[in-house]
Amino acid sequence: MKIKRKYIIGGTVAVLIAAGVYFFFIKEKSVNATKVNPENFLVEKSVSVDGQITTFNHADLSFGATGRVLNIPVKKDQKIKKGTLLAQIDAASAYQTLEALDDTVDIARRTKDEFVLEYLDSEKKKDYGDKKYKETIRKLDEAIHQAQANYKAQQANLVDTSIRAPFDGTIVNITKEVSESATAGETIITLVDNSNMYFEADLEQEDFGFIKADQDVEITLDSYEEQDIIFKGKVTEIPGFINPESNSISIKISIEPSDVPVLYGMAGEARVIIEKLENTQALTFDEVFTDDNGQEYVWTVEKQNGEDRLKRKDIEIGLEGDVYTEIKTDLNGYTIVMPENEDVEFKDGLKVNVKN
Repeated sequence: MKIKRKYIIGGTVAVLIAAGVYFFFIKEKSVNATKVNPENFLVEKSVSVDGQITTFNHADLSFGATGRVLNIPVKKDQKIKKGTLLAQIDAASAYQTLEALDDTVDIARRTKDEFVLEYLDSEKKKDYGDKKYKETIRKLDEAIHQAQANYKAQQANLVDTSIRAPFDGTIVNITKEVSESATAGETIITLVDNSNMYFEADLEQEDFGFIKADQDVEITLDSYEEQDIIFKGKVTEIPGFINPESNSISIKISIEPSDVPVLYGMAGEARVIIEKLENTQALTFDEVFTDDNGQEYVWTVEKQNGEDRLKRKDIEIGLEGDVYTEIKTDLNGYTIVMPENEDVEFKDGLKVNVKN
């Protein structure tokens, strides 16, 4: 009995070993694949650039003189008209100087009038003579002109003590409050024209050759990212120089009117469509493979002895878009597949299990 049991156990082990060898070394495994359907798609190639909303009418306004802020009669986000008074600094001493210079002009004129009247006296004519008279008149006129020039210069200084709107717009920033000191040239108020806005983007130098005026653009703003709102536009201006600060090229993109508000300073991304084909046979970029020689191909399935087997098919491609690649080779009648996951490796002749 012990001998028979020994043979039975040995035979069972041998059967199990043989079965393992068959399943792991002899029986062919199949790979899993997903069926791909080449369809007609819109193939677009684009260049993406970051930027923000700005305006053709933008001004950082400042005083032309230094002083204490006396008045700011406007508020942030307020819409104003051209010429509106926006801010003033204390100009009391400047007005006093202006009055003094005005008096100087009057004195110079009176001095000349008095001399002319005095010259009319016959005795004075003898003392002066024509030559001396003309020389004196010339000097008196010079004194009047100099006084008038000083007066006008001071008037210009008074203009520098106030800020007025250079165009219709909206106040987006006020940096000072009443009674604070403001220096000449320091930005006090930022004014923009929201009716004349565009998207400004910094284009990398390597993409410059793809961009042309009037190309279509799709703009996505961070403020509306979750709503998936896309604004349409076109490339309107490409400068002929490189921005030395960013080492890039700042392009201007128009924005088509929309019911959705677009505000100055909103940041986002613009997708400049540099080439597109409509309704053309295409596959996604990961459904097209390329060998070491640069030949593109797809994987197809054909019947061999009643079994589905993988077969490589070389293809010719056209426009390589952002998502889809144009396929010039006619793939009608072929069953196109791709690996079910990244771990699966395809080879010619492998048995394949296709999942729709």
